[in-house]
Amino acid sequence: MPSKEEKDRRKLLLQQVKQEKRERGRAQLPLDNKTMRELLDYVDAKLSDMECDNDLTHTRAFLSAARLPQDKTILWLQDQGGYC
Repeated sequence: MPSKEEKDRRKLLLQQVKQEKRERGRAQLPLDNKTMRELLDYVDAKLSDMECDNDLTHTRAFLSAARLPQDKTILWLQDQGGYC
């Protein structure tokens, strides 16, 4: 059985790995954090009234209205499992 120090060391390593993964994910965001949050909030609000249609209708509408890059953003979202 690992010692308390070893458990603490493993926990710290795991936290570091998770933090690095988050940082890499943020670096790959196609939009700045504020705009990405606005997009996700917009889609969430739309989905509270209707179901996901899996064709990114709401995402496309937001990006188009805001004149933001659609292709790059949609590819990133699909890579992350987002299809609404």
